[in-house]
Amino acid sequence: MHHRTNKPSISTLGASTSWLAFSTPQSNRLVNLSRCTVWTLELYFGRMCSEAGDDEEAPPEPPERVTHRPLSPLARLYVYALHGCLCEVGFTAVWDWWETKDRRLAGHTSLWALPMYALAIFLIEGLRGRLLAQRCPLLLRMLVYTLFIYLWEFSWGVVLRILGACPWDYSGFSYNLAGLVTLEYALPWALASLIAEQHVIRKTLRVRLTN
Repeated sequence: MHHRTNKPSISTLGASTSWLAFSTPQSNRLVNLSRCTVWTLELYFGRMCSEAGDDEEAPPEPPERVTHRPLSPLARLYVYALHGCLCEVGFTAVWDWWETKDRRLAGHTSLWALPMYALAIFLIEGLRGRLLAQRCPLLLRMLVYTLFIYLWEFSWGVVLRILGACPWDYSGFSYNLAGLVTLEYALPWALASLIAEQHVIRKTLRVRLTN
């Protein structure tokens, strides 16, 4: 019988030789360095991916709530006062030009006109709401406004005359009452009430302020 002896082959010797070559201290350092490099890259790119994922998955911040609120009564009084005084300056300038042909168009008013016009238009605002709720026609509303303006002007005139501070006098007109009101101003007051209702009050109530 022949006994077969196990002799190392060339491939086996090459493999063992290569393993021994990589088992040297220098090769171990290279392996450790490569492992540290791979671990660092994995850590870095893993963190970037996690941050990107957090940004994508994070719920969007709710938009800031925008509120709209109307003008306060004090702000509306301010608008009405400026409107009334501006109209009075324009009206008196045109009236003086018609009578005296004064091209300077100076116009005039009084500081007493600020509270007078502000409160008058503010009260007309309330009348407007009630008349519109009752479906009153425009001509009837203008008549109510004009009567209110006459009553308002006469009341203020009496108080200011007692104080010696009334800035107007209608004594030169034919149809005046105590020089405080006059029928010649009926048409201008009716037109003024129409402008106040259809434009000034209507648009002022539509103004909205945002936060």
